[in-house]
Amino acid sequence: MTWESVLEICSVEFRDYGIYACIAQNALGTVTHELLLEKGAFPDPPTDLKILDFTHNTVTIAWVPGFNGGLQQSYKIRYTKVDSRFYRYEDVFPENETSFTITMLASGAEFAFSVQAINSIGASNFTQSILQKTLGIIFAFFGKKYSDLGLFLDHQLVFPFFANGMI
Repeated sequence: MTWESVLEICSVEFRDYGIYACIAQNALGTVTHELLLEKGAFPDPPTDLKILDFTHNTVTIAWVPGFNGGLQQSYKIRYTKVDSRFYRYEDVFPENETSFTITMLASGAEFAFSVQAINSIGASNFTQSILQKTLGIIFAFFGKKYSDLGLFLDHQLVFPFFANGMI
């Protein structure tokens, strides 16, 4: 025979925080389990950050949520070109998503990505960065040469290429 008890505290107030004890007792003995109800906390950083996909100008990343501090959480992406001193930030929407595509990236460039969890108490540290290089682009121009700069006008075709060769 199995028994289950549920303690639900609605509209939690400051005086409700503390230790609660669940005591089970029968002819064979007594077992006590204590539970601490405490105010929400900062979220833990996400874990297992990884690259799901990438193109010539996008990178899709995913992560596993850390402990949310007992509150609803959202995420912020931080990224930078590896050779840059400046970061860019993207808020993830909808808030409960655990993957995100960063768009409008430079082609053929290496980027560092990290993620931060945020709740109403505060924010976690950013995760350890992961690196990903976007695919390069080959431009083929057809038309007239422009000036002495070697520029071509009229029609432009764009061909993405992969590290192992052309598509």
